[in-house]
Amino acid sequence: NVGIGTTNPQAKLDILGTASSTLFYANSNSVDTPSYSFAGDTNTGIFNSGADQLAFSTGGTIRMTQDTDSFYGVGTGAPRINTKSTATFDEATYSFVGDQDTGMYRGAANELRFSTANLDRLTINSSGNVGIGTTSPYAKLSVAGDVVAGVYTATTTGFRGPDGSTSAPVYAFSGSTNSGFYKTSTYLGFTFVGSDRLLVGTNGISVQAGSESAPS
Repeated sequence: NVGIGTTNPQAKLDILGTASSTLFYANSNSVDTPSYSFAGDTNTGIFNSGADQLAFSTGGTIRMTQDTDSFYGVGTGAPRINTKSTATFDEATYSFVGDQDTGMYRGAANELRFSTANLDRLTINSSGNVGIGTTSPYAKLSVAGDVVAGVYTATTTGFRGPDGSTSAPVYAFSGSTNSGFYKTSTYLGFTFVGSDRLLVGTNGISVQAGSESAPS
């Protein structure tokens, strides 16, 4: 053993003080004897766990691994961070080992998206609008699909939706999606089981009996 600054070297080279070099090499070693560890804790440190991989261990157990494009934990479901410059719904920035198409990523500047099963599910855009089932929310909450709730409470501006149609009224019922009401450019229509029953226009009301006749 060679000692520099010490008369009692404990290793092949034992330096008491600061050492400097343009480059240090270490053997790959293993999880319980990492290449870079500590004198009083030799099974905790950093080692090379495979080609282009850097692993971190504590207590002789691997905890996290960094490869060429991600930083991840151990086992299916462990957290995974995508360290590439870009991310998408099928490879989210923050996801899980074995399930990397479920998680969260940056969709665009000032935009946050959440995905599951390789599809975008929720988007928060730069205006603070939230989209469920859509990546282009145009209101504080935009939902592409059905919404089910025990009670709906409207603000002073009320509820707003697309126009709808006779067979698909914009305001309908979970047990009868073709019954409800809708609007056109000239009248408000009330439909039951896909057929118009009452049409309310600017100049009157038309009660329907099987065939549509819009009021003038």
